[in-house]
Amino acid sequence: MLQLACLLGPGWAFVKAVRIDWTPEGDDAMIALRAMDVFSTSPPVMGQRSTSGMNDPSLASHHLGPLEYYLLAPLGELFGWAPWSIALTMCLLAAACSLITVRGALHLGGPVAACGALGTVLLTQWAIGVEGMFRPFNPYPALLALLAVMVLAWALLVGRWWAAPPFVVLVSLVAQANLAYAPIAVGLGLGTLLLAGVSARRGRWVYEGRERGPYRQRNRKPPRDHVGDHSLLGRMPRPLVWATVLLILCWLPSTVELFLYEPNNATQLYRYATAPDDPRRGLNVEGMLHLLEIFAPGPGGFGQLTPDLTLQRNPAMMLVGVLVILLGVLGCSRVGLRPGRSNAVLPCRVATAGLLGGAVSAALLPTGLIAPYYVALHLPLATFTWFAVLWRMYAAMPGARNRPTTRVRHALTVAAAAAAGLATVTARPIDVTPLLDAGRVVAGADEVVSKTGEPDALIIRGEGGAIVALSYTSAVAFDQHRQGRTIYDQGAWPFPEDFDERRIDDAPSGGYELYISDEAWARPAELQQWSVPTKTPEPGNIYLTADP
Repeated sequence: MLQLACLLGPGWAFVKAVRIDWTPEGDDAMIALRAMDVFSTSPPVMGQRSTSGMNDPSLASHHLGPLEYYLLAPLGELFGWAPWSIALTMCLLAAACSLITVRGALHLGGPVAACGALGTVLLTQWAIGVEGMFRPFNPYPALLALLAVMVLAWALLVGRWWAAPPFVVLVSLVAQANLAYAPIAVGLGLGTLLLAGVSARRGRWVYEGRERGPYRQRNRKPPRDHVGDHSLLGRMPRPLVWATVLLILCWLPSTVELFLYEPNNATQLYRYATAPDDPRRGLNVEGMLHLLEIFAPGPGGFGQLTPDLTLQRNPAMMLVGVLVILLGVLGCSRVGLRPGRSNAVLPCRVATAGLLGGAVSAALLPTGLIAPYYVALHLPLATFTWFAVLWRMYAAMPGARNRPTTRVRHALTVAAAAAAGLATVTARPIDVTPLLDAGRVVAGADEVVSKTGEPDALIIRGEGGAIVALSYTSAVAFDQHRQGRTIYDQGAWPFPEDFDERRIDDAPSGGYELYISDEAWARPAELQQWSVPTKTPEPGNIYLTADP
């Protein structure tokens, strides 16, 4: 029942996406368009565009990799890139991450730990809402994935090699989702590697609260998971071999990009990191204080992923957040634990590794207005830290038991079902206005284009200019492209990209131009320099003209 309860949120998110007839728009449509290229002759090797060049186009760059595009591609291609197939992929990913979190905790700490892990999943699902589970917006897949990463790290610290393959895939997904998330992923990856290496060197692992020798777990025989020869690969457990292969595959596109483009993304990121005159660079003290607030359970602290999350300032919640973080750090010590309960400190150690990465991420955030998705990954990091602290405290109690009585298990099952329903009902609501507007614009564009027959080239312009994610241009481009039409929707960009064939300047003559007036999207003043000068028709109208 605990495992089923964590699936209620993703299941309801998919139902909601179908009911509102969701269609990708903005960044979602840009991501879907890139995913459509996975099975083409030029698969994507760059991540989603970042906002690093918002003030200075010469500092533009991309996020670290295109792994999300490759995850979206199989079901999208199978179902003709229907919008619901994209939502289905995202909900399946959210369900898989939630299930790994709860089932992993059940395997490592028993029903009590599984209940705590379910609480972290439900709180995270409540905070990000159904929209955060079915939309492919690049920060969203990393949120529930981070919880799974931390539980898998816990498993690796006790020698459970089966956790290695999913760990490297999900930690790569987190790192590639957003530049602000990379420090957290690196902190967890390096921290897990370091702690697991120390445990292996000491020649012991911790299984279910008992210290045992290598590959020993109660009365079970040593697992036969070695390749079977005396080479380096032969001495590695088979799951580690698979994890190495998956790690190479996850980062292969980003590696290929380093040799195909000049300047490559690494060079662009270095320019951005070392830019002396960028007003958004520097130590972000405000971001670090906001990190403390999110770790505080209560009003003014941890909350739903809305713009208000980054605007609240509550000194009392900051102090509570400091207390929570200190408890997490102190929980890394075995002091006060009875022999045989060393397992209880491992979640705190994993949380501390994530906290170090979170502190670096918050300190490096652009100064000024903090977008909610910049700090979204701190939400699951906070919920896991609470679980780690509570699990450590529970283990220090004299009468603590990993396996409660039947009556207690039944009570926990009822409580889990009620909590899952409550989290689903009260989760962050969806703002359907942009979605309905996108559907209206897409339908209107399709009606106009269908009257022209099959144009050789369809040029799509909008008020977003080069930042097409700031308009409904990308929604129209996705819909037209999945119908088999050749589209050109990308404006000027300072550097070469892996989808330059969609640039408007390279469109052949003889096509048609579709202009979308889209004043519902406010364009910040600092983005004016990216815009393409166009005529200004009435808001909401669609104009189709012959390309001169």
